[in-house]
Amino acid sequence: VLKQERQGEEDRLYTFKPKVNASTGVQSRLKVASDPDNYVQRLEHEARLQQRQQTMHVQEEFEKEMSECTFRPKTNEAPAYVRSISAAQKRSKEASLEQ
Repeated sequence: VLKQERQGEEDRLYTFKPKVNASTGVQSRLKVASDPDNYVQRLEHEARLQQRQQTMHVQEEFEKEMSECTFRPKTNEAPAYVRSISAAQKRSKEASLEQ
């Protein structure tokens, strides 16, 4: 009863009544109500795509940064006698481990 009285009072105070056009054939872009499972799948797919793009972007940035690195150390090969000493030590170490 109180609600009806309040509604009647509001109708008297507020006389503006907008005309609303009926829209037929209009669907939601998200289609949450009509196809909720597909909506979740689309969200997951978009999240995977975004993650993949972000990973690729980070990789590209890393490669770009590394391409600017110009330091390339020049190493010399060890002399033959040093290599032979190293090989002899390696053989003796292996022999002692076998025993």
